[in-house]
Amino acid sequence: MGIAREAVRARVAALRDESRGPRGAFVPSYNPVAPSPQYPSSPSPHSLTAAPIRYLELDVTEDCVLRCSYCFRRNKQPHRMSWDTAKAAVDWFMEASGDQNRVSIYLFGGEPLMCFDLIKEVVPYAEREAAKRGKRVHCGATTNAVLVN
Repeated sequence: MGIAREAVRARVAALRDESRGPRGAFVPSYNPVAPSPQYPSSPSPHSLTAAPIRYLELDVTEDCVLRCSYCFRRNKQPHRMSWDTAKAAVDWFMEASGDQNRVSIYLFGGEPLMCFDLIKEVVPYAEREAAKRGKRVHCGATTNAVLVN
C-alpha cells in the first residue's frame, strides 16, 4: 500500500499547478508515477496544496462499453484502479481536505460503472472515513448510463 499512497501523493504534487488548482485532485486508474528523485519521498499532504481541497476525482477506469468516434479514450487500454490505490487516495484526501466539513468524490472513466465492485467498496469506505473526522462526503459519477438497469 505504501507504493500506492506515494504514487497518489506524487501525482497530486504534479497536478497542483494545473488548471484545477489547489481545490481538487485527480487520481488516474493506473499508476503512471513511479517513485523518483523528482518528487519528495513522503511529503505531508498539506504541503502539496495551498489550501485544503474539497473534491477528489477518481478515474477508476479508462475502459468503456461504447467506443464513440469522438472520444479521446476510444483507443485507451482498459486500465482499472486497484482497491489499494483507491483506498490510498481516499485516505490522502480525508487528510488533505483539512477542516472542510463537506467534501466530494467524483468517479470518472471511461465508464466508471464498469468498476461497480470497486465503487461498492470505495463509497462506504469514504463515508466511514469522513464520519470519523466529522465530515460529510458526497459521491457522484459521470456515466453514459448504458449499464444502469
